[in-house]
Amino acid sequence: MMTRTLNPSKDFLALANLLNDVATADSGLFTTEAEQKDFVTMFQSYGLLKQWVIEHSQNADNLIAHASFFKQAATPYAEFTLTIHPNNRDQELVKSLLDVVTQEAKLQYASYLYALIDSKNPYLHKVLLGQGFKLERGYHAMEMALATSFPEPVFPEGFHLRTYDQVNDINVVIEIVNKGLSDLPGHKIADSKNVSWVNEQPHDSIFLLFDNQGKIIGTTSTVILEDGSGRIDAGGLVPEYRTPDLYRSLALVALDYAIKNGCKKVKLESWGDYESTIDVYKKLGFEITIHELGYRFN
Repeated sequence: MMTRTLNPSKDFLALANLLNDVATADSGLFTTEAEQKDFVTMFQSYGLLKQWVIEHSQNADNLIAHASFFKQAATPYAEFTLTIHPNNRDQELVKSLLDVVTQEAKLQYASYLYALIDSKNPYLHKVLLGQGFKLERGYHAMEMALATSFPEPVFPEGFHLRTYDQVNDINVVIEIVNKGLSDLPGHKIADSKNVSWVNEQPHDSIFLLFDNQGKIIGTTSTVILEDGSGRIDAGGLVPEYRTPDLYRSLALVALDYAIKNGCKKVKLESWGDYESTIDVYKKLGFEITIHELGYRFN
């Protein structure tokens, strides 16, 4: 079966149908045609995005397989997705898609490939392990009802927590995103063109942590959603300060903001964090709602 480049003028509806069929079979997330178009716009603003599909042999309007490839120029790795319709799962389809993804990775000088796969999708786990991929840190979505108060965050002596409206320097945000997050799987390199989110939320909801030498070493933020709930971005810390205590304190800062703004429920998203960090969030009361395993191929 022939692999071809995704056609933006006609394939998005068929792609959404394919993804939804897979979600039904594997307990995944559902999507829409509009959402898939939005994903393309978003990812193309960050770096190189390519997509391939395989048509149904009896009906060219239906897709039975899809793969995507994404890489930023400054990152050593490339991300990809792999989707096979539950009625057409065979090794030839997998090989065809992985071949084009791997070829593109070599052309873009990626040192390794990385994919996030829903933990409830046994088919792709078996496929990727059989193709030589190794388990890597993945993605967690968590939720918690805010029925109780939390302890005060505690930071080492001399450390200073500031909100963005107190700092008012976008370069500080870019620095901590790149030093505290971008080396973890699933994160993007930040620059002046792709940190518009800073101006899309109140500046007092973005927190920046400085050490006793005045260097930026950590960050977190809380977004108040339209339904009144909160969404916390998991804390980012530079490698030398990645301790459970500091991750816990950053989470407490973000939770405090959510409580003070009347949130009764809060969500947290974590990309590429170590299990010790995930344990911090679970001990605070978060329950995992989505877990995607990471797979890496050098």
